[in-house]
Amino acid sequence: MKTLFSTLLFTLCITAQAQITSTFDSDADGWTFLNSTVTLNPNHSTSGGNPAGFISATYSSNISLSTQNWIAPAKFLGSQILRSMDMNLRFDLQQSQAGTSSNVNGDVRIESGSTIIVYSLPTKPAVAPLWSSYSLKLDETQGWRVGSTTGPFATRTQIIAILSNITAIEIRGTYASNAAYTSGIDNVILEQRTLSPSPTIASFAPTSGEPGTVLTITGTNFDTTPTSNEVYFGSIAGTITSASATQLSVTIPIGASHGPITVINKTTGTSKRSEKPFNPTFTEGGRIIPASFKPRFDILLGTTPGNDLNGLVTADLDGDGWNDLLVTESLPATVSIFRNLGSGGNLSAASFAPKILLASSGAGNGLFTFDLDGDGKLDVVSTNASSFTTYRNTSTPGNLSFEPVELWPNPIVGITSDVVDVDGDGRLDLIGQHYNGSVAGDFWIALNISSPGNIEFGASITYFGGSLLDAGSGVTSGDLDNDGSQT
Repeated sequence: MKTLFSTLLFTLCITAQAQITSTFDSDADGWTFLNSTVTLNPNHSTSGGNPAGFISATYSSNISLSTQNWIAPAKFLGSQILRSMDMNLRFDLQQSQAGTSSNVNGDVRIESGSTIIVYSLPTKPAVAPLWSSYSLKLDETQGWRVGSTTGPFATRTQIIAILSNITAIEIRGTYASNAAYTSGIDNVILEQRTLSPSPTIASFAPTSGEPGTVLTITGTNFDTTPTSNEVYFGSIAGTITSASATQLSVTIPIGASHGPITVINKTTGTSKRSEKPFNPTFTEGGRIIPASFKPRFDILLGTTPGNDLNGLVTADLDGDGWNDLLVTESLPATVSIFRNLGSGGNLSAASFAPKILLASSGAGNGLFTFDLDGDGKLDVVSTNASSFTTYRNTSTPGNLSFEPVELWPNPIVGITSDVVDVDGDGRLDLIGQHYNGSVAGDFWIALNISSPGNIEFGASITYFGGSLLDAGSGVTSGDLDNDGSQT
């Protein structure tokens, strides 16, 4: 029996969240100590910490052992990429005897499955009752290494991959060998940045209309300066005439298309698509007959034998009010863009400028134009077989320009299936899948961690595996249970 389709309900959500902390004022807060293969329950003290309570473990320490470490509880684990990338991991340590030993496995280890980054503390913990305080930056400047203290320095991409799905955080307890050694720990803090609230759309009116009609959007978290917002009717932006934190007035543009309205707050770099579609109308509309269509015309693509067209999109990339043409070509693997010259009238090949090529993309299916970094411009998303590919849009009216391609690796060869805000933080995430679902883990998500002017994504994570979702042939998203989140 074949499964026709599978529905997966995403329950990810954004809530106000302070730093993740363990101050040990009342208990061990889920921390344990791993002494080789034996897990010890730590001793909790209500005083003597830095300040107030702390926890400790007493054991026979041996500097040659690789696992005499403090083990973090679950609240420090999972996806911490959006809030903790470029932030700090802080903690206090003490030891009962003076020790300065280092270990090739590092003093701090952050793991994501079999991938590990480690850091060796340059100054070892103070002897009790004193404390040493540490603050380690979670970025490529701190000096994290891959695998061991002799491994290569971790790149930003590798740290992003770790923080996208933390499976363990370990802090070394042993810096001297002693039969009755005590390691103390206090004030562990995984810093979390505060996220700017994303726009919400409660309603808009009218729900249909001709170009030139003024539409009013009611919601929250809009910028009060009209030019610091953008409103897209499909792939064309309207002109915002007035703005408050709860209401935008925007003129429906020529070229508006049926579908959700997208509001972008360019100050916070966040956006929201309306749950209900806008329906454009035009004079003398209401019927479709053969004469509704102008004669066909052709635009020449690459002539390399075997070249295929894998995607076709229209979008106003340079913000001049005219939709441009984008196609993905397989040989060579490119996104080809034909800028609309804005001449109007009967369309022909001469209505478009010669194509420009965005290299390193197009080999896989999937072509999308969305504002990924919240700067108000439509960026380009495609696939290069083993990676999502993004091109940040830096165009100005009449001039197309893009930053060089950035690659965001997929766990296996696949395609870009959808671009949607999965976790409700106002940033559009990438959804990918295997070409034919013939392998396990054929569905994955890369969380958007971009800010205005900088496109960046977390590592692609497979959440469901082949046993739950197998042999899928397409992914789409929508709010099926009317709870405001995507399914």
